[in-house]
Amino acid sequence: ELAFDEANPNGIADTIMKTLEDEQCCIVQGPPGTGKSYTIATIIASYLTENKTVCVTTMANKGLVELIKQKPLRGFAAEGKISKTNLSVDERKQISGVKNATADLQVPEGELLCATNYVLSSVYSEKKRALYGLPQYDLIVIEEASQAFLTTIAAFKQLGTRCLIVGDPMQLPPIVKLNNPLYNSWNVNTQVEGLKTFALGTKIKSYRIVTTFRLTQRAAALTKLFYGN
Repeated sequence: ELAFDEANPNGIADTIMKTLEDEQCCIVQGPPGTGKSYTIATIIASYLTENKTVCVTTMANKGLVELIKQKPLRGFAAEGKISKTNLSVDERKQISGVKNATADLQVPEGELLCATNYVLSSVYSEKKRALYGLPQYDLIVIEEASQAFLTTIAAFKQLGTRCLIVGDPMQLPPIVKLNNPLYNSWNVNTQVEGLKTFALGTKIKSYRIVTTFRLTQRAAALTKLFYGN
């Protein structure tokens, strides 16, 4: 478990970064309001400062925009060091300085790529692999991993020298329509609940953040019950 310590405000991020350095991969879980996005932004900012390349991927564009808005990343956005896939006119207004991602989804040293799961998965298409090869980042962050299939997590993990997998263990997993007889021959939940499978089925170190930065005391108490105390 990771808890916030006023004497060491960056302690949670420091612990995760040390694990990434020592073991190359790390899982971080936490309920809403536990500062996962801020922690991710702090870690990414540290990598960018060291002139390393980072890719963060998540299910929806909104999550990427909210991450870029986090305080540790604002300066990098203003300096033009953050690119995003499918950057809209509205997003340009919200996050000044962010640029369109290149077709090969590569970034120069010291820069961050923000891509949805759908767009990032295109690097595995035969056409893109033939044209550009697979991109490689110093760090890949798989955000909202509870909404990703096991194969998605496994595929994206290959794209980073180090991999940070982040999610909410109680968030709803992807919804699969079970009208195919094929699903009866194997445990579909193993594939659908990718984060849970990865956390319980591997020896990769997993942390849970247990301090809330947003919820009221009553809301925190109810959330604590929902998450098994």
